[in-house]
Amino acid sequence: MAQHQLGLAARLEGDRVEALRLLVTALTTRHEVGDRLDLAISLDVVAALVAADDPAHAARLIGAADGLRARHRLAEPPDAQTLRAVTLPLLLDHQRDRAAGRAVSIEHIVEALQSSYGVVG
Repeated sequence: MAQHQLGLAARLEGDRVEALRLLVTALTTRHEVGDRLDLAISLDVVAALVAADDPAHAARLIGAADGLRARHRLAEPPDAQTLRAVTLPLLLDHQRDRAAGRAVSIEHIVEALQSSYGVVG
């Protein structure tokens, strides 16, 4: 939780690189300990940070969060935690990517994020 909160603080300070590093580190930890609810939140937040530059990737992350919530019957947390309201309008043309994200394994998503942002799991 601390890494996630520090990532959000870095985002607010405008340090996107550090925000992504911290948020992906938090996401990795949440995956390792089996915290599915917070992992879905992390996927949503990372998607919000990458949506402007790579909406297809963001859509896959949102899809992965959707799939995780559906498979494990997780509640949708308030948008203030997920930033989905900021992200979803940017992804309207990427519904296939969102569907692909629902279908791919969470392990694959986490490994790809770790590789992209230099986080060791």
